[in-house]
Amino acid sequence: MRDGGGGFPAGLFAMAALAAIFILWPRESRAAAAIDYGSDAGPGEGDAWSSDNSGDAVIQQNDPLPAFLYMIRSAENRNVPDPQRYNRFYANIQFSGLADHPVATGELEGIHLSDAMCRAAGFSTGCVSTAAGAYQLILPTWQRYRQAGAWGPYLPDFGVASQDEAARRILQSSGALGELVTGNFSSAVRIASKTWASLPGSTAQQGGVSFADTLALFTDGQRIFG
Repeated sequence: MRDGGGGFPAGLFAMAALAAIFILWPRESRAAAAIDYGSDAGPGEGDAWSSDNSGDAVIQQNDPLPAFLYMIRSAENRNVPDPQRYNRFYANIQFSGLADHPVATGELEGIHLSDAMCRAAGFSTGCVSTAAGAYQLILPTWQRYRQAGAWGPYLPDFGVASQDEAARRILQSSGALGELVTGNFSSAVRIASKTWASLPGSTAQQGGVSFADTLALFTDGQRIFG
């Protein structure tokens, strides 16, 4: 939700974007298309999540999801090393406890946004941001997606595995994940931008990054997790 910052030269990534989309991406998407992420149903009853659970959190080889998640958390926390992103609050404030969302635990309070930012995000003036963690999840979003259901079990904490899983559930239920695994990268980014203000296409006016930068982050994620 903060300014994307430091950059990738736009001229260099015009051809990189074409190469990734028309040459590299189709080959990887064919391998990923058979991945079954389960139902997109929402909250319901289920067992508690475990960070050691080998179910929905498992990332398969040639799966585009880990690179996409890396892209999101990199765009949302541009100047923070990856491991530290899970402990970052809005406005680059660090928090320590991962037992739950830091606003739920009382460690932090929401930060008031400008009237213009509130309106752009679809809220009334005087709104606050409770965005926290690697994916800058606001408290109501976290409380919804941590619930058990067909998408997986209850998430008992705000740890790394739980944050990753909550982001996956958002992508799944929004339809972005389905676009991603069939190779529609730009469509997946467009859908995800309705949740994450840093992504191109967002109307939240909170300092998004360009499509070229977003693609570069995704490519970095493919190198790391591929």
